[in-house]
Amino acid sequence: MWKVLGWIFIPYIMLLFNWSKLTPAKRYLAIGYIGIIFISFITIGNSKEQQIIASTPPVQQVQATAETKPTEEPKKETSATTTAQPATGQVKVEATQPATPVVKAPPKETVEGINSDSYDVVMHFPGDKYPETSSHILSAIKKGEPAICTIDRKDADEHRAKSLEGIPTKSGYDRDEFPMAMCAEGGAGADIAYVHSSDNRGSGSWVGNHLEGYTDGTRILFVVDGGKETSVLTATRETPKETPKAPEPASTPKSNIVFKNCTDANKAGYYNIHRGEPGYAPKLDRDNDGIACEK
Repeated sequence: MWKVLGWIFIPYIMLLFNWSKLTPAKRYLAIGYIGIIFISFITIGNSKEQQIIASTPPVQQVQATAETKPTEEPKKETSATTTAQPATGQVKVEATQPATPVVKAPPKETVEGINSDSYDVVMHFPGDKYPETSSHILSAIKKGEPAICTIDRKDADEHRAKSLEGIPTKSGYDRDEFPMAMCAEGGAGADIAYVHSSDNRGSGSWVGNHLEGYTDGTRILFVVDGGKETSVLTATRETPKETPKAPEPASTPKSNIVFKNCTDANKAGYYNIHRGEPGYAPKLDRDNDGIACEK
């Protein structure tokens, strides 16, 4: 009984232990039986896998279903007004769109004596905080420099180099230029003054922070608040000294050219020297025809 159950459920083990006891015909029969069982297991496994795949919806189909699912539009808030109809007693409801608030730009600050169309923004510079720089600004404007700065950051380095050209440095001071290097009006011809480094660098940082939000091309009108026009240490532009030219060596007059013979004259590039020309000599004119060292 146990052998029969063993050959039914574990034939490969029974074949292994009874191999030597079996005849060749029984061996082939057992191998064939084991092969049939093995093929049956593979077939059953494949069929189950195909059933699982068939029952799973494709990913693209799921995505397409999600995309085509209608979405609810947000409800728009509207106000409604009711109107009573005297004849029928019915009430008519009319929907109205909400009013869009109108935002008005703040009025441009005006400065007495300055055309408001010539600038976009007014900057109030704290003269009491940076007295030396504010005094220089007032002095430069009084000399005729423009009080309006058109922001031009991309050319600031070029403007600074041109405005400070020929201005020597001074210990403890900065060379302050107005209009500033970041202004399109700055550059060559800007007014330069010596300002203590602490005052100049503090004012430069203040201006940079307050103009950070404005783009190039914005016109800024500088107004000094609390500042006093006092004497400033004006910088003097140095003119470059011309290097004296070395005197040219005195050249030998051509009329004094004398050749020992025609060979020397030819080496010097002289041929067919006519009477009266530099280098002519009777001794070089053998045929006395007025032409020496004929070629």
